[in-house]
Amino acid sequence: GEIKETTYKTYVDVTIGDFLRYNNDETYLAQTLRAINETLCSQVSWRILSSKTDIGSQNTIAKYVDVLKSGFVINPFYVINRQKGTPNYRSDKKLHYADPFIFHALNGWINQTPAYRLAQQTIKEDKPKLIEAIIGDHLIRYAYSLNPSDNFEPTLNVFYWKDKKNEVDYILKTGTEYISFEAVSYTHLTLPTN
Repeated sequence: GEIKETTYKTYVDVTIGDFLRYNNDETYLAQTLRAINETLCSQVSWRILSSKTDIGSQNTIAKYVDVLKSGFVINPFYVINRQKGTPNYRSDKKLHYADPFIFHALNGWINQTPAYRLAQQTIKEDKPKLIEAIIGDHLIRYAYSLNPSDNFEPTLNVFYWKDKKNEVDYILKTGTEYISFEAVSYTHLTLPTN
C-alpha cells in the first residue's frame, strides 16, 4: 500500500501550526529542517546549523529546535559529561527525528515533492540514519518507563559520547547505572545455508 499525500499533509500542517503558534516564520522552519536533514545523526553545533540558514543567531536556531522537540518532531541528544553524568549542552549535539514518518512528511514538504514518492527514492540512503533515530526514540521511551513523570526530560536520560578516537551512539541512564548502545545497520546480510 501507499500512504496518501493527505496523511502526510496533516502532519506537516500540525508541525507548521505548532511552529507558527510561537510567532515564528514558516520559511525559517523550512530552513531549519533542511539544515537538520543535512546534518542528521551527525554531531553539529548551533553555529553550524544557523550558518546553513538565513537565521543569524545560534540562540534562535536553538529555540527553533526546542519548539520542534516540544512538538515531538526532533529528539536532540547531547554528549554526556562523564564526570557529572549530565548533558554537556555547550558541546555538539545530534539531532534525530522522533519518527521516520514525520521525517518523510517534512522532507517532502521542504523539497516540494510528494512525500511517499520521495521516501521511495531516498530510503536506501536514509535507512541507516532512520534506524539510528528509531533506536534513540525507543531508548527515550524506555527511560521514561523507568521513571514516568510529567517532568520527564529526555536529554537528562539518553546521551551520546565521543572522544578523539571512539564514539558511542547512545548512553542510557538507568538510575545510577549507564548502559551504552551502538546502532548498527546492515545493508546486506547473508545467512548460512546449513
